[in-house]
Amino acid sequence: DDYRGAFQMVEHLIKLGHEDIALVTDQFNSSTFNRIQGYRSGLLQNDLEIKHDLIVEIPVPSETPKIVQKLLDMKKNHPTAIFAANDLIALGAMRVFKEKGIRIPEDLSVMGFDDIEEASHSTPPLTTMLVDRKALADSAFKAMKEMLSTGSKSGFSMGVVPTLVER
Repeated sequence: DDYRGAFQMVEHLIKLGHEDIALVTDQFNSSTFNRIQGYRSGLLQNDLEIKHDLIVEIPVPSETPKIVQKLLDMKKNHPTAIFAANDLIALGAMRVFKEKGIRIPEDLSVMGFDDIEEASHSTPPLTTMLVDRKALADSAFKAMKEMLSTGSKSGFSMGVVPTLVER
């Protein structure tokens, strides 16, 4: 459930005192859409404004430095936290921040999504949302089995809720 995972991530950042939280996404797909919606709901339900200039898309990984620099150059609404829609974006952003002398988490918080192996080995280790891939596969298998046994051609929804991995 990408929506709930993103919502939880935003709430976690707000509890840490952040109000200007940037969302950095990659190519648009259903997961990205649900994470954006969870991000937006997390802000609104905590009485924070959605600042559209803090929602940015990285069309290709090589664009990460340019997009991250754009966030750093903002005079108004300069983010105090970055919520990356996946760990690869977060890790790429962390490299750029390190090159610029920005300390994580002292100067800027960065969080990812997916809990890939590299997240636990980065410096500093990346806080992220763990997506239980086995539970997701089990849920997909059960849903597909149900569709085959009933002959249903309608879509199905899988509700595996991600877990915050705080590092």
